Amino acid sequence: MQTYASTARIPKRIVDRTSSFLHSLEYSHTDILIAEELPTLIEKAGFSVERFSSVHDMYVEDNLCMLQEVHHNWDSLHKQNGRESTLLLKLLEWERFLFQERYWTGVVLYARKR
Repeated sequence: MQTYASTARIPKRIVDRTSSFLHSLEYSHTDILIAEELPTLIEKAGFSVERFSSVHDMYVEDNLCMLQEVHHNWDSLHKQNGRESTLLLKLLEWERFLFQERYWTGVVLYARKR
């Protein structure tokens, strides 16, 4: 499993702001797993965790690449769909903040059914 996850250090005000922001972008589900809790959740579901790793740097790099692409193609994107391109840019910028503050991360978890 590879996924985004919050870190345990994320302040409640940032959780609330992120949830509100995602709802404004019409995300219906905004609950984000806490990285440090994932191994326990997976084990409770009947799996043995074989490996649990942070891929934070990869997610930061991916976010920055996406931001660069949006900025590079802004005129074309915005001309095609101004509202959607603006929302995408806002989301990527918010994610950049979350990653920089280490409120969000990426994780890889390998598990085997017991």
